[in-house]
Amino acid sequence: MIQVKLFRADLERGLDKQLFEISSEYFVDQIVEFAEEKITCSLTSEKQWHGYRLTGEISIPFFETCDRCLVEFTDQHTAEFFILLTNDTKLLSTEDDDVIWFGDAKNTVDIGPVIRDLVLVEEPFKKICSADCNGICLHCGANRNQENCGCDVDAVVDDRWENWKQMIK
Repeated sequence: MIQVKLFRADLERGLDKQLFEISSEYFVDQIVEFAEEKITCSLTSEKQWHGYRLTGEISIPFFETCDRCLVEFTDQHTAEFFILLTNDTKLLSTEDDDVIWFGDAKNTVDIGPVIRDLVLVEEPFKKICSADCNGICLHCGANRNQENCGCDVDAVVDDRWENWKQMIK
């Protein structure tokens, strides 16, 4: 479980791009692989009538395998986020920002679960090593970024559907 505890006294003074490092070991139970042992998070706080507004930026170094060419690469993602720490129950239904209950009697608040969710959401669905990746040849399996295999794609006939075509004639 990730814990990023913030103290009320620090929030009262105000955080100005305060740097936090989160160990990637907290994500062991996930499929996500990180290229570095630490994930960095920068936080700024602003006192408001309902509590505090946190703005931040998180930098996540993912270790990926390209979906086109199957080469392993490191992909650095940066995401900005907003978190409201509030003692107003009316704001708890806000959909735009992540909202955490932070009552007047509490001295600390843990934003770790929100950070964890942000990291997991940033994991890309499509993993491409570069925009100009040529992928692997569908016929011989060669990595087309490293070599020209010489396969004539137009000459190869895909006959997987021939039986089906015969049935509908």
